[in-house]
Amino acid sequence: MRSSCLDQNWIRLCRRGAALFVLLAAMEASGRAGDAIPLHSKWDEELLKVQLHDVHLDFDANELVPSWQEISTRFLLRSVLFYDDKQLSGAKIIFDRDIASGKEVLEAFLAAYPEYMLTQDQNTGVIWLHPKSIKYKDILSARQAITFTTSTGVDE
Repeated sequence: MRSSCLDQNWIRLCRRGAALFVLLAAMEASGRAGDAIPLHSKWDEELLKVQLHDVHLDFDANELVPSWQEISTRFLLRSVLFYDDKQLSGAKIIFDRDIASGKEVLEAFLAAYPEYMLTQDQNTGVIWLHPKSIKYKDILSARQAITFTTSTGVDE
């Protein structure tokens, strides 16, 4: 009787081990496939075409980042803002439409900052706002130092 219990436990353990092996092998294979296939988002791809209603902008774009945050959060237009250390002061943004595309809204924002342009990544659909002086293809290959402020207020 005792050997029969050990045999059953051994069989269960082997089955679990085999299942775990198959699961890990599948995860490894999908990880490699994920590296070869660029992430593509229909959401991002369509953001420039989306029709927005009651688009009324009338504010001073004194600072680049807060102005970008305002446009992004108000209209849910996800984008990446790549900016340099140059101090920019934007113009007043006035844009009044009953219906406007996401692209039109972002272009109204960029009109306040003529040094910047919009590029949509063809592989991912992600929208990038960046200085015209920097080619988009050079952005991702550039090494950037990133600092952040912790909850204690210390920059790291």
